[in-house]
Amino acid sequence: MYVRHKGNSTLILGNSTLEIPIDDTLFLEFNMALKDSFGKWKENVFMHTTPNACSSAKKLTGNVANAFAHGVGLKNFNCPVPAGVYIANGLNASILKETNIPKTFFYGTYKFHVQYSRKNEKFGCQVYIVEFKRP
Repeated sequence: MYVRHKGNSTLILGNSTLEIPIDDTLFLEFNMALKDSFGKWKENVFMHTTPNACSSAKKLTGNVANAFAHGVGLKNFNCPVPAGVYIANGLNASILKETNIPKTFFYGTYKFHVQYSRKNEKFGCQVYIVEFKRP
């Protein structure tokens, strides 16, 4: 995934490959790291694991679940999400304000690890590096 600015919009683009369906037999795991003032990552500043990966992800996207799904290349956000290649043709980052994802962070650079697992076996992961700057 990568970010592109178009006009006044920030779009998230890229490709994702799901080799297995994302369903509610999987766990959704979040692990955050924070970059310190020396440029080193402080791992595990926030960790969370939730069952029912598909339903939990849908709940996180809230009222904009279908807009989120279209932005990342899905036809809709029905569970399970079938295996396949998905091309994010432009998720407008402004809709993230309307999700149930936390919106308050200290300023700094964070590394978000998102993983899908079942019985301690990892089936997929995504890593995002996000910088929160002072306005």
